[in-house]
Parts: sequence; structure tokens; C-alpha cells
Amino acid sequence: MLFGGEEGRGGLQLALWFAQQLLGATSEASQLKVSKWIHPDMHFSFPVNTNAKVKKDPVSGFFLEEWRKILLEQVYFSGQDWVNELGIGNKQASITVRESEEIVRFLSLKAMEANYKVVLVWQIDRMNASASNKLLKILEEPPEGTIFLMTANSTEGILPTILSRTQVLNIPPISSDALSAYLSKKHGLNADQTADLCMIGEGNYLKVLNFLNEGDHKLYANAFKDWMRLCFQKKLPDLLKWTDEMAGIGRESQKQFLQYSMNMVRECLAFNYKTAMHESQQEQSFLQKFAPYINHNNCLYFQKEFDTSIGHIERNANAKILFLDLSIQVIKLLKLGQKV
Repeated sequence: MLFGGEEGRGGLQLALWFAQQLLGATSEASQLKVSKWIHPDMHFSFPVNTNAKVKKDPVSGFFLEEWRKILLEQVYFSGQDWVNELGIGNKQASITVRESEEIVRFLSLKAMEANYKVVLVWQIDRMNASASNKLLKILEEPPEGTIFLMTANSTEGILPTILSRTQVLNIPPISSDALSAYLSKKHGLNADQTADLCMIGEGNYLKVLNFLNEGDHKLYANAFKDWMRLCFQKKLPDLLKWTDEMAGIGRESQKQFLQYSMNMVRECLAFNYKTAMHESQQEQSFLQKFAPYINHNNCLYFQKEFDTSIGHIERNANAKILFLDLSIQVIKLLKLGQKV
């Protein structure tokens, strides 16, 4: 089973709940183990990389302490939250062929307590081609009583041969009623506050958390405003400095920033057509001045450039060169938008 959908919609949480139902049904002891994510018949796989503790050939098993900690403490967390927990700095986390070998080894053993053996792969779209190919046979002919639960932010990064062997469940946005009720219970917010956050979050709890915490969101908002201003004014020396700063924030943060930038382009169009807005008051003030330069002449090109750049970051492109080239394209597109 593959739970697809952007971070913050609950794909991982649904997969974890599914695993609890499968493994915790035999006894109270099993329920306790699965609630702490220490059940012997469950195997976790997730993106990793080397850090100060693990210097070579990292696999998920080396980071189970950090994984259980974030599951128990945060419930909803992003790829960047996990990178921060791992302490891998600017490196990109991924699932490698050694991880697939660990999965095959786990499934070669008999179940110890439950009727099933469960493999949960978080962000299988971060699995490289070698690792995916290693799993093909066991996915096609798994041992009896084996359940694969997988999550992915997007199915585009998954090999078609892997995808064809799964049952895909696309997770829709969280309903406003459910999100509002949770925000009221969890954060003690009133009806007006939850209504605003539900509009901003667009069915994504992690987006709501960003607005509540404000840290990452403010960072991206300020970086986007500075970037657009420098591109509009064609200040190349300052743009070079800006690209150096962006190259140093880490690949996960770079991708999230470009996702934020794509969202701001969409919000510019919404602003121009006077449809519902999802920004903070500070962002709306910025859009009043900037939105006229985003229109039918350039909006699709903006989306394409940002999306392409995210793909290049995932393929370990040089960040300085990437953001400098992207900035040059933005300068051209802003000029194109002035022709309306």
C-alpha cells in the first residue's frame, strides 16, 4: 500500500495507524510495543545520510533512536525536521541499496509475535534506482504474511516498476472541519483563529504549524522578498551574495524555499484576480506591489523554472550555479511580466 500526498496531509500517520492495527491486535504487550515503535515484527526504512555518529554506509537501523524520538514527540514532521534530527547538515537524505538489503534480510526471518511482518518505508520517492531495483522481486513475490506500507510526497520520483506493484491511495487535503477541531483541541485556538489557519494551511497541517511557529515561514518570506527585489533591480553583485547564502542553507531547505516560491506565484495570480487569499498580513502587503508583475505572460514559466530547479537539487546540482542561473531566468520573466 502506497500512501501518496504532500507532507502534512497525514500519509505517514495513516500508515502508522495501519501498522498499529496489524501488529497490536494479538496482546496488550504487543500494543505497548507498537505504541513505542519497538515491535520486533516491524521494520522502518527512511532517508538517511552520514553524520557525526555514523561515518560510513548509513542505513535506517543506525538511526532508530532518533526516528522513534521524532515519532513520539512530533507526530507530524517534515523532511527538513528529520534532516535536523539526523544532524547531517547540508547533505541530502536518501534511501540506498544497502537499505533494500536490510529489508530483504528482515523479511527472510519468521515473524516473532504477530501474524504479519510489516515494512514501513517513509518517502520511498527518495529511494534511488539501485535500491528500487533490489526490492522488485520481493515486492512482486513477498513472503506470506508480509505487508509493505509506503509513503511518498509525489509518485513522480518512484520507478514505474515499483509503482506498478503497489496499491496507491492518494491522501486528500485535511478537511477544514477536522483541522479546525484539532487546532482548537491541541493549540487552544478560537474559531476565528482556526478559520484563518485552515485557509492558510489548505488542508496541510505542517503549513499551519509553520505559521504558528513562524520561524521557517518568515525566513522563506524574507528570502523571497529580497530575491524578487534584487532580480527586479538587476543588482547582480547583491544577487551573487544572495545565492551564496541560499547555497548554505541545505538541500531540504532549498527545496522548501522553492516550494514556497511556487506558492507565492500562485498567490500573486489569486491577488490579481481578487480571489481568496492565503497569506499573512505581511505577505499581502508585499503582494500589493509585486503581484502586478506575475500574470499570464510569465506565471507558467515561473512554475516550470522552480519545479525544474527542485529536480536539479534532488540530483545534487551545484546550488550556487543553480540559484544564479535561476535568478537570471527570474530577471527575464519579471521583464516579460511588465509587457502586460
